[in-house]
Amino acid sequence: MALTKINNNTLSAITGLPAGVGGKVLQVVQAVNNSASATSVSSWTDFPSLSASITPSSSSNKILIQYHAYLTLNNLAGMTRIIRGSTAIGIGASAGNRILTTSHHMNKATDANHGYHGFYGQFLDSPSTTSATTYKLQLRSQGNSTCYINRSSADADEGTYSSRSISTFTIFEVSA
Repeated sequence: MALTKINNNTLSAITGLPAGVGGKVLQVVQAVNNSASATSVSSWTDFPSLSASITPSSSSNKILIQYHAYLTLNNLAGMTRIIRGSTAIGIGASAGNRILTTSHHMNKATDANHGYHGFYGQFLDSPSTTSATTYKLQLRSQGNSTCYINRSSADADEGTYSSRSISTFTIFEVSA
């Protein structure tokens, strides 16, 4: 028997979740970078192609941000942070002149030619708006370094050691 009514309402008459039902994913937007590239990152720089916009359906809803980014930074520390509009969110606490990041990784000299590292992050944001909101990932190195995205610095054509990967940035609207 097919379900045609809920609480005496036809299915087409139901426009929202019942009161008290939160935590449902309402929409998902994903940005993907599967290109291998290199860029200088001595200051905060937008991670190529990892930006997405979402328009929350309610100002009380939350936005869950998840990212997986792959890079090599010539034996130096690499850092990432999440940006909403022009504001860094989901970062560490301020202390002196420390750099505030969402994730941080130190490359090891032993694997700089063939290895690259995954930077992972997740943050639940409360933007309190129903306007279109843009989120993006930024990256930075510990000095004036070249950042190799989705590849090692050598990027040699060796089937045993070399690979290329994909970086993703996904945002979810979650009901309050």
